[in-house]
Amino acid sequence: MPTNPNQPDVGAVRLLSRTFFHRGRVFETSHDAIELASGARLELDVIHHLGGAAVLPLFENDDVLLIRQYRHPAGQVLLEAPAGRLEPGEAPAAAAHRELREETGYQASTLTFVTKFYALPGYSTEILYCFLATGLTPGSQSLDTDEDIRTVRLPFAEARNLVYQGGIVDAKTMMTILLVDAMRHGQAAFQAKPAPDWP
Repeated sequence: MPTNPNQPDVGAVRLLSRTFFHRGRVFETSHDAIELASGARLELDVIHHLGGAAVLPLFENDDVLLIRQYRHPAGQVLLEAPAGRLEPGEAPAAAAHRELREETGYQASTLTFVTKFYALPGYSTEILYCFLATGLTPGSQSLDTDEDIRTVRLPFAEARNLVYQGGIVDAKTMMTILLVDAMRHGQAAFQAKPAPDWP
């Protein structure tokens, strides 16, 4: 709702044209011309992405399992929650189960929806769905040929402190850890909730 009752709220836009100029394995990119509700027109480039799912595995002793992998755009190795992109038509929860199994070898008996958010809404359609995984059973990793991943098990409190200290800088991992921390401490503003209708 608008913050100023005397000012009309922003509204939906009208797509005037869309030209795709890149179609890759992970995303497509288009040049769009749109008209805002105010009548103003603008052009922008948009990354079209199917979205992804992230999962924070939590053991009964209060340890979490994260992964370390090199991220070329960031130019460094990052500590992250297991995650991956959705396949066409795949439900986010199914993707979370799949990525957990492939990247860590673990399977979860319970998957709790935590949140969903737009990663970069200024120029990307990507939505990330975050889950908490419990009831973990070990197994073997099943990495893709282009993945080089190491698992890191550490106490939840240490992972949370790494977020505050800048040791974890991946947004989906930071958000999931902090929201799970709020959920575990029964903060009224954040309670576990059923997953919304997808997407």
